[in-house]
Amino acid sequence: MSEQVEAKRTQVDVEGFAEYYRDDFTRLIRFLIRKGASLSEAEDVAQEAMKCALLKWPTIEHPPAWVRQTATLIFIRTRQKSRREREWWLHNGPQDDATEQIFDIEAQHFHRMVKELPKKQRDVMAWIMEGYTPTEISGVTGQDPGTVRSHLRHARQALIRKLDQQRSDAARREASDGPTQGP
Repeated sequence: MSEQVEAKRTQVDVEGFAEYYRDDFTRLIRFLIRKGASLSEAEDVAQEAMKCALLKWPTIEHPPAWVRQTATLIFIRTRQKSRREREWWLHNGPQDDATEQIFDIEAQHFHRMVKELPKKQRDVMAWIMEGYTPTEISGVTGQDPGTVRSHLRHARQALIRKLDQQRSDAARREASDGPTQGP
């Protein structure tokens, strides 16, 4: 009888994970893209993080935060490996410069602006864009809540300055050349 109970409990855990996976997988990919991953990198890292979550599912208290923290570590490790591989290709072979279209033009523009932020500000923005509060981010990353809020404030200020500069540049171009399209 205990084997049947254990089998049923395991099935419930797997069903709970499957529901979580369906609900959060796409958001996890977006989170990783906000942290600087390409679409293909984000998909691979998200899948690996979800695999880790499945293996530890019964012990995870806050799945979205746990999976994002795990995905961040996997992404860092993957980026370090990719950097070594790129250096090898730089010296030993051709380099593939193809880029992937992942968002519409406005989202791509915003994504580029976020990618230009310093790493700590970019990381906090990725968590914020995922719906986490500074206090929650602090709990997940181990940073002081004031530090998280400071990174967020500086990131927002930098993005506002970039937007203001771009609007000013566009207005000057429009005044001298006529209307332009796109950001």
